[in-house]
Amino acid sequence: MIGKKIFFILNLLYFILSSFAWPTSFIPDVAVLALGLAIYLGFFLFNEIKIKLDTSTITIFIAFMAYAAYNVMIGSYTVSLKYIPAILLCFLSASLKRELLSFITKWYSILISMSLVVYALSFVVQLPSFGMVNHYIYEPYINYLIYIKSTSILQELRFNGFFFEPGHCAVIGAILLFANRYKFRNNRYLIPIFISILFSLSLAGYLLIFLGLLLLNITKIKIILSIAMVIFLGYIFVAFIWEDGENPVNELIVARLEYSERDGIKGNNRVYKDTDRVFKNAIETNQIWTGLGMNRFNELFNRTIAGSGYKIFLLQYGIIGMLLVFFMYYSYSLTAINENRKFAALFLLFMGIIFLQRCYPFWFSWQMPFICSMVTGSNFINNNKVLVYK
Repeated sequence: MIGKKIFFILNLLYFILSSFAWPTSFIPDVAVLALGLAIYLGFFLFNEIKIKLDTSTITIFIAFMAYAAYNVMIGSYTVSLKYIPAILLCFLSASLKRELLSFITKWYSILISMSLVVYALSFVVQLPSFGMVNHYIYEPYINYLIYIKSTSILQELRFNGFFFEPGHCAVIGAILLFANRYKFRNNRYLIPIFISILFSLSLAGYLLIFLGLLLLNITKIKIILSIAMVIFLGYIFVAFIWEDGENPVNELIVARLEYSERDGIKGNNRVYKDTDRVFKNAIETNQIWTGLGMNRFNELFNRTIAGSGYKIFLLQYGIIGMLLVFFMYYSYSLTAINENRKFAALFLLFMGIIFLQRCYPFWFSWQMPFICSMVTGSNFINNNKVLVYK
């Protein structure tokens, strides 16, 4: 196999850049996408990879084609391409997927550890910086390369690593912890990732750790899936059907599940109040099924509406787009080994919980741990005291 170590290093780079890390302030999104496509198309070109025509392969193909066709219909022409590297990842050997997850976990942990050290030192000594990082959405950041520190008084105490938001750092960490099944005794590299979530002061991150541990320690899968189905149907009823969402249960409980790093716990943004008005209007006019259309959404975003939760996703892509994303992740879960069927279902549910408050399912940092963990059975996890790439 040609350049496996280079392949892993490039995956780590793509993993970070696809997650709104600070270099994306000057690297165009299309360049990050091109990197991901080049990594996997190049890998498949120079290595003999055999794609088996089985149920999972056919389902992945159908899911992607349906998703791509839908996005073309609503005027979103590039987001579908962000799933191609992950789709190709599905067809790598199980051993290579396990090594890749191990490598990403290890080196992400090392990088986030270095970032935590700089974060701590920045409060006690005057560190040399590399200028400022500016982004049109956020306040300027002091650039320490491995860590960027917000100049906002409200945000400076919160650890965000090399990402623009503490919530990004927390969610990515939570996904990696779940993918590695919280096996801290077997994998010391999970500890810095856990610490990074604690210092992010992200309520979403804390809840995800708790819910992830809860899910993995509940043994009766039929019960948990039944409860999840009841919760999901209840959510649809409360948020969309019962008086079009204008009911006390939605306003006091469900709406608060969507968390904005910029505006606090309230899911419907406190700064841009028109988000709720536009969302309500989309429900009343049935635009909620397909979204507002990309031109209209781009016209309103960060001017009239803002946020990162499910409401913004539904306004952009609609309920149909949400269901197609679920279908994509479900097709990924079909690659799970027999031993991992229960784990795959729980991970799929976990990703659905994340989706409620932060909707970036096309990020490679969401897709890669999910796909690779489908082949990491309990024997692999338990027999590796420290999962490292050798």
